[in-house]
Amino acid sequence: YVIPSLPYEGFGSNSSLTVNPGDPPHSCTGSANSRTGWLTFTAPSDGNIEVAVQAARSDNPTANSGIVITAYPLNGATIGAELACATVPKDSTGPLQNAILTFPVSQGATYAIETASLTTGAASDVATLYIGVGLAPPTPTFDVGPAEVTLKPGDSRRFQTIVSNL
Repeated sequence: YVIPSLPYEGFGSNSSLTVNPGDPPHSCTGSANSRTGWLTFTAPSDGNIEVAVQAARSDNPTANSGIVITAYPLNGATIGAELACATVPKDSTGPLQNAILTFPVSQGATYAIETASLTTGAASDVATLYIGVGLAPPTPTFDVGPAEVTLKPGDSRRFQTIVSNL
């Protein structure tokens, strides 16, 4: 599926997705997994992109079906080296959790996001996927000044703390 623009939110089912022997193994699972689906997008600007995917089991919509998401750069139809990988384990009780990726992008470059089930064959692998893709929030910073001070016993000193992007 081609994501037309960012930010993007969508949902769908993985019920018709299958194993593809040509899919790359994921660094965070060591395998290619199953019920794989692919989304692509073109980065609107330089920066960081955040992808969040939630996979609610079809047999228990308050529990996680077990999912892995990965991101790759694309050069035409060729997949580049994995940029990020995240999982949420399968469970029977929930609560639902998001698998979240953050990775750098360059304006005009195309990227692929792969979603996959962590296991194969079970009815509980079938899930409704909720997917969000957009610019990542800025990284929080915390700075204390002065950076280095030598104090003698009994001395006191005030420090200033600067926090941003919370």
